[in-house]
Amino acid sequence: KQKLFSFIKKSLPFLLIAGGFLIWRLFFFESERRATDIGLQISQFFSSPLVGLWWLNYLIQDFFTVTFVAWNLPMYQLAFPMRLRDMLNAFALAILAVVIVWFTLCWAGENESEAETDTKSRTRRETLLIALLSIVGGLIPVILVNRHVTLPEYSRYSLIASVGAIMLLVVLFENISQRNTQKTVLSLFVAIAILTHYGNAMRYVYETEATRNFWWQVSWRAPMIKEGVTLIASYPKGALAEDYFIWGPANFIYYPEKQNTNPVEIKLPAGVLTPDVINKITTNGGLETPLRRGNYLERDFGNVLIMIQSSENGCVRIIDGDSPELTPYDEDRLVLIAPYSKLENVMVEGDTPTVPIEVFGEEPEHGWCYYYQKADLARQRGEWEEISALLEEALNKGYYPEDTLEWMPFLQAYAVTGDVEKMRSTLKLVALNRQLSLQTCDIMLNFMQTENLTTEVQDFIQKKVCE
Repeated sequence: KQKLFSFIKKSLPFLLIAGGFLIWRLFFFESERRATDIGLQISQFFSSPLVGLWWLNYLIQDFFTVTFVAWNLPMYQLAFPMRLRDMLNAFALAILAVVIVWFTLCWAGENESEAETDTKSRTRRETLLIALLSIVGGLIPVILVNRHVTLPEYSRYSLIASVGAIMLLVVLFENISQRNTQKTVLSLFVAIAILTHYGNAMRYVYETEATRNFWWQVSWRAPMIKEGVTLIASYPKGALAEDYFIWGPANFIYYPEKQNTNPVEIKLPAGVLTPDVINKITTNGGLETPLRRGNYLERDFGNVLIMIQSSENGCVRIIDGDSPELTPYDEDRLVLIAPYSKLENVMVEGDTPTVPIEVFGEEPEHGWCYYYQKADLARQRGEWEEISALLEEALNKGYYPEDTLEWMPFLQAYAVTGDVEKMRSTLKLVALNRQLSLQTCDIMLNFMQTENLTTEVQDFIQKKVCE
């Protein structure tokens, strides 16, 4: 009883702060998002008691995720896939950290008095209680709004509970009686933490580089993109969790003008390829006008432009839905929606847009992908002689494609200029397997319908390309 009154007395200032916030949040704040509408979320429990059982199930799952899974799964996902050079750096840092831990623990000493031991015992019990309350208290608000801790995509939901998880771990360490065993276990966890965080950092380094490279290539390829087109993109590294991963950089490049209105109108909206978005694209799903976090978008799924980069070493392909060029490495969902991409949304007039260096970094080296993008732009413009000149310049500098499909603009340029011999040599580079051979045939047959080709070239397409 005395402890309870003491607890209430000492907690009262903090409870008043929390209580004041809750009164404002529940009775005065107007939520624009369903996920943060407390009344809506809680009403689900009263409409179906099974929701409460699912909440309890997720609470138990998330408790184990935060306390145990967080120490092995992220390391497996982030550290183990690293390149050998990065892995060696991570091991070196982990070893250094372990040495520091051992030195510190040895320097701190091992002798304790009985009074100190008794005090530590009481402290451990209190720490254990606080740890468990922190973990559960940090997870309950997340679960009540129907969110769930999954690694690594939604690890942010474990942020508050992670404080309690660390306290719990400390209690477990301190209950190891053998000093050397305690040091070994602690060193193991320190090494895991170093490897995981280093792997996480390197992942974002490479994702940032890949994303910047993607948009530099887009800027080389597209002088301007029509306002209002819905962008669909596939980056070579990193999952696209939100649509602003796409429309953010696109608008920085093509519509960077500052807006003072509220909400801000996004001139180039985008969509993430969820099953719902795929269904809307393939069925001409019409307009969608979400308003999120002060941004207004008008997404027209009947007017999309698809941009694909299958690998880091490959080039970005802006897809022409009338004749899509796809590699065997493209995801099935991209193949499904590729015919709906409208290339006419790329405006070919004008020069390369200004790309803000403070966002995208310095312009990359003009390697093969630079010449490919310029050749693809020249193909859309109908400047066939320019394509041949670009290829000659690229080859003279020692640049070659990693993806054989990137020879396609040059194959078509030779077809228009009537150079059958160069078509023959280029065809050997494009059609390396059955799938690419069939696709090359379809693309070139379609090309025959749109361009005025000589009889010799048409015969070559029908008898050699499509044999």
